Amino acid sequence: MIPLLPMLRIIPILLIAAVCAFPCPAVEFTLDPSGSALWGGGQAITLSGEWLVTGHPDGLRVWQKTVGGQRRLTGQLEIRGGVRDLASNGTVVYGLDGAGNAFMASIADPSQPSNEGELGPVHEWSALAINGHFALLAGTDSAMSFDITDPFDPVVAGIARYSGAALSVAAHDTLFAIGQGSAGLLVGRQHPDGSLSIQGHLTGQAVSELVTDGTYGWAPQGDSGVLILDFTNPNLPVSVARIYTYGVATHLSLAGDRLLAADEIAGLSSYRLIARPFPYWQSELNSLHGVDGLMAESPSRFYAIRDGEVFTVDVDVAGRLSQTAQFSHVGAYRTVLRYREWIYVMSTTGIWRADGAMPLADSNFIRFSSQSIRSAVVVGDKLLTAEGHSGARLYRIKNDGSLEFLSRIPALTSTGGVVFSRDSLMVLDSVYGFQIYGVTNPYAPAYLGGRALDRQAPVAAIYRNYLYISEPLQGVSIWNWQYTAKPEKLGFLPHTRRTEGILIDGNRLYVADRDSGLTIFDLTVPTNPATLARIPAPFSPTSLCRSGRLLYTGQSDCTVSEIDVLNPASPVLLAVTEIPGPVHGVSQFGERTWVSTESAVRTLAVGPALLPGDFNADGFVDIFDVTSMIAYCFSAGDPPFRLNAADVNADGQTDLIDIVLLIDYIFSGGPDLLPGKVE
Repeated sequence: MIPLLPMLRIIPILLIAAVCAFPCPAVEFTLDPSGSALWGGGQAITLSGEWLVTGHPDGLRVWQKTVGGQRRLTGQLEIRGGVRDLASNGTVVYGLDGAGNAFMASIADPSQPSNEGELGPVHEWSALAINGHFALLAGTDSAMSFDITDPFDPVVAGIARYSGAALSVAAHDTLFAIGQGSAGLLVGRQHPDGSLSIQGHLTGQAVSELVTDGTYGWAPQGDSGVLILDFTNPNLPVSVARIYTYGVATHLSLAGDRLLAADEIAGLSSYRLIARPFPYWQSELNSLHGVDGLMAESPSRFYAIRDGEVFTVDVDVAGRLSQTAQFSHVGAYRTVLRYREWIYVMSTTGIWRADGAMPLADSNFIRFSSQSIRSAVVVGDKLLTAEGHSGARLYRIKNDGSLEFLSRIPALTSTGGVVFSRDSLMVLDSVYGFQIYGVTNPYAPAYLGGRALDRQAPVAAIYRNYLYISEPLQGVSIWNWQYTAKPEKLGFLPHTRRTEGILIDGNRLYVADRDSGLTIFDLTVPTNPATLARIPAPFSPTSLCRSGRLLYTGQSDCTVSEIDVLNPASPVLLAVTEIPGPVHGVSQFGERTWVSTESAVRTLAVGPALLPGDFNADGFVDIFDVTSMIAYCFSAGDPPFRLNAADVNADGQTDLIDIVLLIDYIFSGGPDLLPGKVE
């Protein structure tokens, strides 16, 4: 077996060998219980005639917006790295992908949007706007204007250079403005031929986003409210006043004399610009707080997007706001867990269940909760979820796979992670560290105690009477949990300062860290785990699961890796599969791996089934498989590559009968070996 530790340049060699021995997993299908893929987590939003287009971590989605009640997803287009900004010109949509490259997409057929190429040169653009028949791109050190009279053949019309980076761009008629964050604001003119000129610079104010009517501008500034800007003299832009909002102002949208402001706490506020530029407050909509973006269709209709969920907001003649429709989706997917034959998918809208043994088209997904699930864990027949400001919830998984709600643990501030043992549980709080509850009576958890942490702890795991808790910028800390109410911190694991995933399997601890990669520890001495192996960055996993000798890791670079950890001191990378979108969770079931991204759940085939009887996965059925099976069954030897390779009589068990049949087959040409039924 080739060790994967000394040098990163070994990885390509291993990949080549892996492709020969193990076909790279292919994406089989996408979670699709309703006939359309389910998406969420978007932040970019634009309108194109009768269609609403939203950006997501794995591409763009097209929605039909003229149908009353629940809106319908019509089509989707995968974009590598996701979509972070959008603007439209008729049936052509322009966007920025995750790397900052600009692209063109056609939604002439909204059920099958198509990528029509790049807009402008390859560059790390950060903002995009459409102004008449010109498209404006802004990035680091420069902005470019394109004539899009022919939307599929953009022609460079002008370029303006400046110092610094652009976070946003807004344009109206001949004026454009570029927000540069703490560096302030640039104001310029777009001339009739499309050429650009920078004219003024406003400093002393942080401007990251803004809207403009060509004469005035409005920029959200967090808990400082909304800044009002005067562009009457673009050579000398000035701030003239401020709107003081209730909470944290984040986004704005402008249509005619109507200004809509998004507030993280108060929701949406409606202002009327009776005497420009000073707005007059009219009403608010408290139910829509924390939105990710706003888009105006007219002064009487706006669209708000939050966690990928899109809401229609109407404004009446008195300025009153009302939520009139909601675009169907299931939220952003976070975690995938397995219990027996069921797969449970945690999302920002609740819990969804699938029969993992059935083809996806026949799967039955059920929403059990309306809570936003951040993380979850299954222990025995109990499911414990972390639900942010709602605290944690404890469920029992019944024989038919349905969930019985048992109890709720309220949050002090915001619950981010959970740990569950047989008779106690721990919830990780973003401010107050961790709180421990006894669950001898699961219907009435009893508070036992807690400990403060210096920083928010996102993930944790338990081994015997020891806790391993990720403390950002410090590492994974080790705690003695002998005395349930008062754990004692013993120290930190090395190479674990930005840990996002922890998995304990047997006496092996797998730690996924953004900086140091994947580290495998031996827990024989739980107070001082020994480092067995490390696959260094840029291998940057964020989620983990194990099946037999295989470890599956989800990476932030939109890939899933399959690693052989039979010898944990020499892990071997077998295959890497690209996934459209950053991976949040992985779970293995039979011959498939389930992968959750921000906006979809996919399954991967993990290659063809092994030969029946080929216990050690060397491609041959021989005496070495017999000795390995004897060691496994009677001496706690290494686990098989896949258990069903050893179940040669297909009775669902691996036992002495299988060993006898395998010996008979090898030495006497006995009955054919059967594909196993062990998972």
